[in-house]
Amino acid sequence: MARRGGACLSILAVLILAHYGPIPIHAQFVERWIVGDVIDGGANTLMDVEVIGANVWLVGEGDTVYHSTDSGGQFTAKATRTSQTQVNGFGWRGITFRESCTEVTNVTYTCDTSRGIVVGTFGTIFRTVNSGAEGSWVDVSNTITNVEDLTGNVVLSSATLWDVTGLGGEGWTVDYIVGDSGLMLISSDQGATWTYRSTSAGNSINLHGVYIQSQTVGLAVGSGGTLIRTSNGGSTWARMTSNTNEDLWDITCASGGTKCWAVGDAGALVYSSDSGLTWVVKPSCTTTDNLRGVAFRESAAEGWVAGFSGTCTTFDLGDNWSNPGGNTAIKLFGVDSNAEDNPVAVGVEGFTALYTGGPPSAPP
Repeated sequence: MARRGGACLSILAVLILAHYGPIPIHAQFVERWIVGDVIDGGANTLMDVEVIGANVWLVGEGDTVYHSTDSGGQFTAKATRTSQTQVNGFGWRGITFRESCTEVTNVTYTCDTSRGIVVGTFGTIFRTVNSGAEGSWVDVSNTITNVEDLTGNVVLSSATLWDVTGLGGEGWTVDYIVGDSGLMLISSDQGATWTYRSTSAGNSINLHGVYIQSQTVGLAVGSGGTLIRTSNGGSTWARMTSNTNEDLWDITCASGGTKCWAVGDAGALVYSSDSGLTWVVKPSCTTTDNLRGVAFRESAAEGWVAGFSGTCTTFDLGDNWSNPGGNTAIKLFGVDSNAEDNPVAVGVEGFTALYTGGPPSAPP
């Protein structure tokens, strides 16, 4: 999930648009997913993926972070093991890395991905400032400065933290974590320490996904169709009308944060064209299967959902979905694409899938 704003736009999008022109809504497309590296021999389910250029990070059941430097071709394991993670039932649920890109030439960029955060079960938060290298992960779970403000029956050590975001772009100072019982944690020092914030979601709602559009505007989704929004850097949160009662699991935005999508159970898909202020229900590629991940190119011309029957693709803001060659028949839990990078999807039994879809072709 790991959603964030401030992404660096690849020159590839400009070249494609210049060559092919605007993408027609009813164009026919050739799209293709290929099976990537099977992680850890298929022993564990993968829950989340982060894509930044050729760098791809994966997390899931167990206490290991997996890293690829060749766009998901091959992964190496980076252990985060401590006494806290060596317990039955432990697993990571969300991952994000800092992204700061600098243009080298008019067609190439270099990106700094040194700072990352992973979150998971039992209220666990780990942080790295060395690109996730072996031995670089530090447990910062006990740095919440106002843990005494947790309300109701919320116990951090028994809560699952589902998502973390806010690390993208230059000048970012605020990072967010969401989890069970309406948990919202915010950091203003690059993830070193955290502060609990109450939200309008309430303790009976589990928050599953979060996306930060800017230093001030952010969105989070959760159970029962919950969708909340902040316009003041997370100090207060207002509840938006999502127009669905299904549990929502992931949220993302594109086009500078103006176009947003959230997905959830029973094929739930809702869309906003005004930075998350108002939402409408959109048809998805399923009305029965649960959707767990959503990703769009920054141009919003192409997007993907991932769920319990594989992946689907759209080329028209989510009005129409198709999956020729995309339905993996594998239960997927996450998909991520950064700016114009091709997405990677992850799921059960260490499954990874890499998207290699080509540019559109007009109908005959």
